[in-house]
Amino acid sequence: MPKQTAFLQQLLTQFRARNNRNPEQVVVAPVALLALGAKHQLPVMVEGVPVVCRLFEEGEVVDKNGTKMGVFVYNNRETNQAQIRACDLA
Repeated sequence: MPKQTAFLQQLLTQFRARNNRNPEQVVVAPVALLALGAKHQLPVMVEGVPVVCRLFEEGEVVDKNGTKMGVFVYNNRETNQAQIRACDLA
């Protein structure tokens, strides 16, 4: 199993634990897609959930009970490292 698929499965498991259900989609921001491995094809489905690549706005992010899971790159200023994170999207 490719590393990016295993990582997306981990993020999906976390989403399910927070929301008690699957997201409608996994929305991967383009920069996160590159970080997941631009040389490898990202799956179109992860455990039955469609995966799409598009930009999403901060206004789409909700605290919980989102219908989609967003994946993005967060620049941690304290450690000066980029981290891939997930969030709920409306």
